[in-house]
Amino acid sequence: MARLSLAYRDLEEVPTAIAQKYAPAAVDLDLSHNALRSLSSVQSFGQLRTLVLDNNELHSHVQWPFFPHLETLWINHNLISNLPLFIDKVATAYPKLRELRCSARPAAER
Repeated sequence: MARLSLAYRDLEEVPTAIAQKYAPAAVDLDLSHNALRSLSSVQSFGQLRTLVLDNNELHSHVQWPFFPHLETLWINHNLISNLPLFIDKVATAYPKLRELRCSARPAAER
């Protein structure tokens, strides 16, 4: 089991070299406090159980990669404005999800 933190790096995506090296073993991935608008660069992290995406620029319409083992998703302080759409997409992409943290988003401010 491996934990990988790429927090506070101003990343718009996970660098390919890092994904190739660490994705096969990573079960916890922290990408908080970056500039992510897409999750296409994390698709290779198929063994994830925890994904932290706090303080990025992700919105309701982002394509959520399928992670069959993901149990914990934190996505606080992003641009989620359409909560029903977001919940539907997350429920489909993460069938084993047990913990979802999604506060301080435009949908919560209405």
